[in-house]
Amino acid sequence: MPESLVFFDATTAGAVFKSAWGVISSNFAGVAILLGAMIGLGIAGRAINAAVRGKVRVK
Repeated sequence: MPESLVFFDATTAGAVFKSAWGVISSNFAGVAILLGAMIGLGIAGRAINAAVRGKVRVK
């Protein structure tokens, strides 16, 4: 394969992976909090909708 057609050699791929991993790891906490909040809101929304429909009976 000619040199001009090789986009990623081992060094370039390693550098790209390291920079991508740095972004992912630094943003992981924020993403986890965001996902947790979205999941929590989804569960709360379902509980509220079920209660409004009368499926949940409060004793």
